[in-house]
Amino acid sequence: LYWALWDMIVWKLLMDSDSASDRTMSLIVNWDLFRKNPLLGVKLSDVLYALPNNTSSTTILMAGCGIGATLVHVAAWVAMIWEKGRKLWVNLALVLILFVSFNTQNIIADVFFWLFPMMALTEKGLPLLKLKAGK
Repeated sequence: LYWALWDMIVWKLLMDSDSASDRTMSLIVNWDLFRKNPLLGVKLSDVLYALPNNTSSTTILMAGCGIGATLVHVAAWVAMIWEKGRKLWVNLALVLILFVSFNTQNIIADVFFWLFPMMALTEKGLPLLKLKAGK
């Protein structure tokens, strides 16, 4: 686990100059696009083709879909891995690993990037709705 984190965080972001510059440009360009329309986002094709190597899936999502969709998506990913019985630092570490892993490449077009978190949010949310309706 340690070496996997080292590779994802330190090597790709700090030591691999091409990778670091691609990620830095992705963050800058996507943030600028997000600021143009933070509520609804801009045209997704404009975001995807803004750079030859747009590698940050979270900021692509922010720029293309807006803050609301991004928050729902992030909440769904967190719901998928968060467990109440687990120590807080372990949950936070798992969230960090998850977000680093899908921000090292552009996986926005991968169906599982959308499908798994929505399944998790549904699994966690439906029982809460039933409890609320039963009161």
